[in-house]
Amino acid sequence: MKLFFLHLSKLEKDDAAACGLLKKMKGLKFLGAIYILNDILPILADLSRLFQKDSLNFSVICPAINMTKDKLKQLIEEDKPIESLRNDIDSFTNMCAEIRLTMKNSDELTSLFKKYVDALIKNIDRRFEDCGEVLSSFAIFDPALLPKTDETGFKEYGEDSIKVLGEHFYQDNEEEKKNQKAEKLLTEWQGLKYQINDNLKKIMPQDLKDGKSKITATEWLLKQLV
Repeated sequence: MKLFFLHLSKLEKDDAAACGLLKKMKGLKFLGAIYILNDILPILADLSRLFQKDSLNFSVICPAINMTKDKLKQLIEEDKPIESLRNDIDSFTNMCAEIRLTMKNSDELTSLFKKYVDALIKNIDRRFEDCGEVLSSFAIFDPALLPKTDETGFKEYGEDSIKVLGEHFYQDNEEEKKNQKAEKLLTEWQGLKYQINDNLKKIMPQDLKDGKSKITATEWLLKQLV
């Protein structure tokens, strides 16, 4: 950032574009926005890359979303980008006397930063509020997560997730019909668990077990059921 600023300063007299950009950069709000985005964008990029993978484990979606929101909240608690700007402001002032960070400017940037992060978190919640829990519920179809038949927790495994899926896929049905379908789905799931343990786990490709496949174990299992 500082090197770029210096480079533009050298071009200012002979390059109109450099002059215009430098004029904007001399504004404290512009500098503040750069510092804010410098801390926020890597966090959002991590979440974005998760959804760009060739295969995605449904069980990691909600944890990844929650971790992203917590990281954003931590930035607010630490006031990290504004603190970084405070530490660097003298070097910018030395290059351009117009750039000064007053208490008022600092408070304005902090307020802007908090509003921006709050808006981001609300947008993330709004984007995933209807599907995050549903997508995560598909994780029960990962054979590797299913307990063995004689292990503790096998009987109850997946029941809550099946109820979430039933509520989602049968939501347009009348209440009585929806309840009937949801109950039938739960009954079918209880039988499917034995099928997965006794048969499907035995024919899982080795690359799936080793985590080297281009698809997830969940995708593989669902394809076997189609």
